[in-house]
Amino acid sequence: MLRLVTALHAEARPLIAHWRLKPVADHDAFKVFARDDVALIVSGIGKAASAAACAYLHLASGGEANAIWLNVGVGGSGAFPVGTAVIAHKIRDRATGTAWYPPLVVDLPLPTGEVLTVDAVERGYAENVVYEMEASGYYATANRFATAELIHSVKVISDGPETVIEEIDARRLTQLIEQHVESLETLIEALADPAAELRGLGVSETLALLTESCRFTSTERHQLRRSLERWNALAPGEPLPMDELLALGRGRDILTKLRKRLGERTPVVG
Repeated sequence: MLRLVTALHAEARPLIAHWRLKPVADHDAFKVFARDDVALIVSGIGKAASAAACAYLHLASGGEANAIWLNVGVGGSGAFPVGTAVIAHKIRDRATGTAWYPPLVVDLPLPTGEVLTVDAVERGYAENVVYEMEASGYYATANRFATAELIHSVKVISDGPETVIEEIDARRLTQLIEQHVESLETLIEALADPAAELRGLGVSETLALLTESCRFTSTERHQLRRSLERWNALAPGEPLPMDELLALGRGRDILTKLRKRLGERTPVVG
């Protein structure tokens, strides 16, 4: 299960495209997009808005514990070049002085840095940090719903001493996020096993059996893992028809069968 939180629709756009998310029409307070076990919310700017959006998304997506949470957005920095994506190893709120240290327990596809949440656009870039306006509200709230190992913030540098934020339009924001989507996917895949263990799902053996015995593309393997996790979330203790699945032989046909069975259950979102 994956929960994505962005401040702006321009930041969300490449994530919506990558996971082929669809708008969920019955949510008016925030824009919510979902497909299968992936849900995304656009919070608006500011830590209070991000905190509210996290709580809303948790409830709207079924209230399942220990999903993978990822806050994706842009930030300013004098310490990293524009275009660099940074995973937060520390999140600090300038106004309160409170700090959080997201545990980095998996191999990371991106550099790490300190993320500083501020209440107004930063123009000095004096500290060796990434400046942004949502992470502290996001992290403090998501931490109520999942263990800290599964909650992360990734910021792509959009501005700095040589490029002011007013010069960045929505199209450029989308491009900045888009160029790091594959790294985000790599991070999420690395977090999938810890997430499954924490939820007691035990999908690894089933995943290995199916992918070793049948033909799956890389994309289909990602989809299979998500489908297996969703099955265990929606039908705990109910075994999958493994003989039927193995007899199908092809990843595409197995995924079709799984989706049909999942369709008989109540959707996680919507």
